[in-house]
Amino acid sequence: MTKITPPFSVHKSGNISRKFLTFILKIYDKNFERLQRQSDRQDVAMGAMGLDEYRAKYYGETLEKARANLPAQNTVME
Repeated sequence: MTKITPPFSVHKSGNISRKFLTFILKIYDKNFERLQRQSDRQDVAMGAMGLDEYRAKYYGETLEKARANLPAQNTVME
């Protein structure tokens, strides 16, 4: 019979293994990034953040390039 070992463990000294901490930090970082992006989308929707700023932040563009890549605005002429 083979012994099954977990991918991370708590050492006899009570310290948590580095592998476990790395695993937890990856989950935390992923959730933090998701929540930050969701918050930024809400800021864009209410006008607190510009769409060009959002593009620059999440697509790695400069502000000038982000402005150039925005879709054309439809304007209503009276």
